[in-house]
Formats: sequence, structure tokens, C-alpha cells
Amino acid sequence: MPFETSFQASPNEPAERVYSELYTSPAMINEHRKIASVPRLNGCTLETITASIMLWSDSTHLASFGTASLWPIYMYFGNQSKYVRGKPLCFAAHHLAYIPKLTDTIQDFYQQAFEKPATAEVLTHCRHELMQAIWLLLVDDDFMHAYEFGIVIEFLDGICRRVFPRFFTYSTDYPEKTLLACIKFLAKCPCPRCLIPKAKIGELGTRAGQALS
Repeated sequence: MPFETSFQASPNEPAERVYSELYTSPAMINEHRKIASVPRLNGCTLETITASIMLWSDSTHLASFGTASLWPIYMYFGNQSKYVRGKPLCFAAHHLAYIPKLTDTIQDFYQQAFEKPATAEVLTHCRHELMQAIWLLLVDDDFMHAYEFGIVIEFLDGICRRVFPRFFTYSTDYPEKTLLACIKFLAKCPCPRCLIPKAKIGELGTRAGQALS
């Protein structure tokens, strides 16, 4: 989900700002201001809070031998300091979901339905659709209602505030990025978001149009 990354300081704010946490980033501050500026439903006057969601997912083997594995989705809150999130004993990570993998029966089903075996490209597309279907289950109608209108939560200080969840980061490795975007592995471009051909990666950092000598 797109966010404004430009930060416009007001005249009362200092000209310099130290960036070290997600909650001090321009994206977080701009999103907080955007939410606070929107009129609340039924004239609600509760303080608005941005719950910054940070996601990770990675298929993990459970043992050195065998094929047992899990594909978890972890969720952190950027409202917490990175020095807290980085400590395992703080239990800042939340297991959001586990993505299932295609079973061996998919080939039998495909053979019966189309009278030919599934190709590697078809299986990749099926894995992509399966992963997207899991996210559709997670981002359901209740979540989207909370995303648009917020959800009232009583904080530890006894004050109720209206909390708006927002996605800020989603970290995955290269194979999962290609699976999410359903693009060819190790194709012409290095990742789903980059338009630089791999042949020109060596020119990164040079002037535009300047070839390496």
C-alpha cells in the first residue's frame, strides 16, 4: 500500500530530525497526520493512533535431514523500538499465519482435470495463487473495516484510542518476492520492483547514461 515518503516540516518544528526508528520516519509521521485529518465516523473525538505493521515471511526447514518445513508469516509493530523488537525474550514477534504448501496430489488433480501433467510454470502459478489466497483470508472484511474506520482499544493508561492498522514493510527473500509477483526466477530484472536489467547492475552508482570504462 503506497505511502507518502516526502516529509514537510511545519515552521514550529526543527529543521533537522534524527531518524532511527520506524515511528520517527517521514512515512509514519505523514500517515499519522493523514489519519488525524480525516473526519471521524459519527463525530468520534478519540485520539487516533497509527499501528504500523511490519511483516516477514520465509519458508523454513525444520531439520537438517528430511523434508519437514514450515512457511510462517511473522508480524511486528513498528510502534515498538527496534531495540525491543530485536530481543527474542521480549516476544515482540507474532505468528500471524502459516502458509500451506502444494501437496503431491496436485499433479493427480491436474492430470484428471486437464488430461496432462502440470508443468513447472503451472505449479509456480498455483503456488502464487495459494499464497495470495492466504492473504485474502487475513485481509478480510473485519480487517478492512478496521483499516478504514479504526478500532477502539483501551490502552494500559486507561485511555481509549482509535487505532488504524497500516502496512509499512513486508520483508521476504528473493524466491518469495518472485512468487508473490509471479515472475520468472532469475529473469531479466533482479526483483519485482526494479526495472534495471541485470546486465546494467554494474553501472549502479555511476552517472546516468555513463558506461563503465
